Amino acid sequence: MKILIVEDDGFVSEALAAILRNQNYVVEVANNGLSGWELIENFDYDLLLLDVMLPKLDGISLCRQIRAHGLLVPILLITGRDSSHEKAIGLDAGADDYLVKPFDAEELVARVRALLRRGGVTSQPILEWGKLRLDPTSCEVSYDDQLVPLTPKEYALLELFLRNSRRVFSCGMILEHLWSYEDTPGEEAVRTHIKGLRQKLKEKGASSSLIETVYGIGYRLKSQSESSGSKQKEAYELQVNPVSHSKSESKSQQTALAINKVWQKFKGRVAEQVNILEEASQALVQNALNQELHCQAKKEAHTLAGSLGTFGFPEGSKIARKIERLLKEETISLNNAVQLGALIKALRQEIELEPQHSQYTTDAIPFQEHSLILAVDDDPKILELLQTLLTPWGLRVKTLAEPRAFWETLEAVKPDLLILDVEMPGVSGIELCSSVRNHSDWSELPILFLTVHNDADIVNQVFSVGADDFVSKPFVGPELVTRIINRLERIKLVRRMAQQENQRLALFLEAAEIGIWDWNVLINQISWSETHERLFGMTPGSFDGTFDTFINCVLKSDRESLHSKINQVRSEHTKYHHEFRIVWQDGSIHWIEARGQFYYNDAGEAMRMLGTVTDISTRKKIEADLRKSKDELERKVAERARELIRVNEHLLELNERYSRAASFTS
Repeated sequence: MKILIVEDDGFVSEALAAILRNQNYVVEVANNGLSGWELIENFDYDLLLLDVMLPKLDGISLCRQIRAHGLLVPILLITGRDSSHEKAIGLDAGADDYLVKPFDAEELVARVRALLRRGGVTSQPILEWGKLRLDPTSCEVSYDDQLVPLTPKEYALLELFLRNSRRVFSCGMILEHLWSYEDTPGEEAVRTHIKGLRQKLKEKGASSSLIETVYGIGYRLKSQSESSGSKQKEAYELQVNPVSHSKSESKSQQTALAINKVWQKFKGRVAEQVNILEEASQALVQNALNQELHCQAKKEAHTLAGSLGTFGFPEGSKIARKIERLLKEETISLNNAVQLGALIKALRQEIELEPQHSQYTTDAIPFQEHSLILAVDDDPKILELLQTLLTPWGLRVKTLAEPRAFWETLEAVKPDLLILDVEMPGVSGIELCSSVRNHSDWSELPILFLTVHNDADIVNQVFSVGADDFVSKPFVGPELVTRIINRLERIKLVRRMAQQENQRLALFLEAAEIGIWDWNVLINQISWSETHERLFGMTPGSFDGTFDTFINCVLKSDRESLHSKINQVRSEHTKYHHEFRIVWQDGSIHWIEARGQFYYNDAGEAMRMLGTVTDISTRKKIEADLRKSKDELERKVAERARELIRVNEHLLELNERYSRAASFTS
């Protein structure tokens, strides 16, 4: 359970956080109203604790803003004012409860539990799953009446599974639920806690697979095998979240109906594909099978193998795959030709039956950001089915049946995720994946393969060229939806963490007056940060991104050495470090120190160059002053030395005269 505290008093916020963390809640803290609102906009919380008197945006205004955006998260106001009028204002603004400082820790915890229950987070105090029992009030876990000692994270992990027993949680989803954004670890931490939790439950007699791994998706509670256990589970799920249960069933029915509608649309086309297979079989028996018909038959068998199972004909997919294998043989014997005819007849009978739809259920949360997916497949049935499956979850799908138009479509659509088939006319999905990974602008695009090919060689090829995931056709709707949403959630989490790091870095670089530049060598386009533009005497946003404009800023006498240095590090694959002078528009000259490095593709060609610039004019002036002072000192020392030499020579001369005079006198 994740709670956000918005409190500007550091002492109070730390006390609140300590009390709640002791109850195994995940706690995040914001010290002003605007920061609190930014977190609420970007993260999901089970409860909000708001101080009334906050800087930048007060608690009452923040409360109204939350409710105005339709957010139903429970809100507990905390303040030092205890008048009835103040309480009424807070409750009218949309708060669910009011707590006056100084508060008692026990009362705070009780109010938090009450709000979480009222918010629909739990409808019963004890969470049970077979012999497993979790008491949120005492924070105790037992299995078969034996206490199970858990760490706070293990407890929170188990509570998450018990409160969402129908859901599969990816590592990314678990990280988002159980860790604050400031200390989110890697996915290995989740796997470590899962392992520890399983081990402790196993020591008390639980099955080691009580928390099961769903390959390629995540983790969930394993369904109870006994019928009584299944009934108890279903009853528990209905009690915990009857609304979501009914919604899940409703959406499940809608999805099945939509898939059946797609099947009815393409049923005639499937019959035509089987006709082509029958024609090829007859031609084979008559020894009149030409290459064109043979290739077309292989193609139709391939697409049927990949689509029929998804439409409710799993046996049809198996038969079509056997037909494809027979058609791929270099020489087809008479026995195989007879077998081929029998298989095609069985396939015809299979598609004339009613489709047997699996239960299309998934508790994945609809992706509200309307992420865009580009699906490339030469089978129109699969493309339409993808739209039918993914659209209800808030995902927009752009389909492409002609892979030769891939690059122009990719640039126009700018998708968040790419789905590819392996075998397509003109260019294969593996070739497309490889070229995407080598493209400077698209190398990080998540790629999922959806194909009938599932042999080890093809799978290895797919992952070796940079695929992120692989789903075999015919696919199960919920598995595909869950994998896509989990992948997008993982991207969302990584981007959020990267954004936070970039914000911290930007603040540091701005404070240190360090500019950043990014040169796309392929298109010869440069981007500068605002600090970089200021260092070059420009108004932020005025740099046109061309290399010529950059060079024109450099003092003419320094341009040749700059070009030479860039070419040297590019060819030698070394790091770039160079000092040169620039001329501002007002005519003033400034010294710049630049650092960076090139990035290359597998062929060794420079793709990009990233780096920083700093103004070292002050340092150069100090160095020049030091050199001047040194030269002046050396000049004065030399003059003094010459003067001492003259004095010494004069003394020697006087001494000689004295010696001659003394000699004459004697």
